[in-house]
Amino acid sequence: MIIFQQWEKINEKLACLVMNILHTQDYNHIMIQKIKYSLLVLLSEFEKFLCLLFLFCAMHKMLEFLILVLAIIPIRTFMGGSHRKTMLGCFIQSLLIFGIALALAETFMMNSIVKYMVYSILLLEIWISTPIPSVNRMNYNKVQKMGFKAKSLTVLLVLTWIENFLPNMYPNLIISGLLVQALEVAATCIYQKYKKGDVKNEENVQANVK
Repeated sequence: MIIFQQWEKINEKLACLVMNILHTQDYNHIMIQKIKYSLLVLLSEFEKFLCLLFLFCAMHKMLEFLILVLAIIPIRTFMGGSHRKTMLGCFIQSLLIFGIALALAETFMMNSIVKYMVYSILLLEIWISTPIPSVNRMNYNKVQKMGFKAKSLTVLLVLTWIENFLPNMYPNLIISGLLVQALEVAATCIYQKYKKGDVKNEENVQANVK
């Protein structure tokens, strides 16, 4: 959509303005690109959060949205997930994630069996796949990867502790948010596995042709 394209251009100008204020022109090209990317991510994430907050406030679901943010964003930061290339795609994906989690929480009451199943799946995913490889992430060594696993596990443990102090349906929101995160991580890992398989098959075909 044109409005989101214009929005991205405005963010580009804002990022360049901040970089000029910080005198980043004194750095090398790679560092400048990293700073610009970080600024664009911060701007887009903040704007996306405000838009989502406005939408859920309009639906009188602000507190539910904030609980889901508490459940999903911290652990997703360390575990990773799927990403979209455009601001519009990113916004739609986030809207779907929070909308599905909210719908699940309001439709189903997660019992203890479901809760511990979600925890078990997340523990397995943290051990096997965290952090999920992405073009937006650098290549990490074993020590750095263990750090992401430890941080993800810490967030999960903190959430299990917090939910004991929340009233009524709010613990159910946390479990729903974690369930959506677990499903997204599983889908992303499966997609990346098949994508790598397709790339290898294509390379083998090209090698045989040569």
